[in-house]
Amino acid sequence: MHNASESIRPFNQAAIPKPPGEAIALQTPHLCVEIGAGQGLFAVQFSQTHPETTVIAIERTQTRFAQLQQRVTHNPCPNVIPIRANAVHWIAHFLAEQSVDACFILYPNPYPKASQRNKRFHAMPFMGHLIATLKLSGTLTLATNQAFYHAEAKAMLTQYWGLTCMSDRLIPASDRPRTHFEKKYLERGDQCTELIFKKEESLNL
Repeated sequence: MHNASESIRPFNQAAIPKPPGEAIALQTPHLCVEIGAGQGLFAVQFSQTHPETTVIAIERTQTRFAQLQQRVTHNPCPNVIPIRANAVHWIAHFLAEQSVDACFILYPNPYPKASQRNKRFHAMPFMGHLIATLKLSGTLTLATNQAFYHAEAKAMLTQYWGLTCMSDRLIPASDRPRTHFEKKYLERGDQCTELIFKKEESLNL
């Protein structure tokens, strides 16, 4: 596990390839971003209960993005903007600092091998940039079914990145699943957990 004294190299925006496209014009007063939106289940559900929020749903893979687009087309959610891109690349170039009210990373690839640790979101230089895009009092929600990932992310995001953990909960099997992964994990009896962090001050890295 990382510790608070371990240094992560600075995020180099200039080294990140710029994807096609341009910054998004907000349709509503608030902005939410989902990284790894998959088939769009969460984005659509969230947008319908938060019509005052523009939801940018970013998905990299072609098949899942097609399913995401189809779900958005067939549901009344004009405030969802599907983006097919590498989320790191897109956010690096198209999201301004202190522009995001809430960011969701639900069941990311945990990269369980020790050699893959630097690919975990909380251990990437990109996390500093992502936090910079959050408004003060903005939130970051992380869900996982991996106990090691939960523990490491909580430690890193509070001790290294300076976020405040507002909620740490076990997701009941009776909850309405927010993603297809969550549905699968809960049905097979996995312990799914959710962490919600709040940005209370700007980073000085």
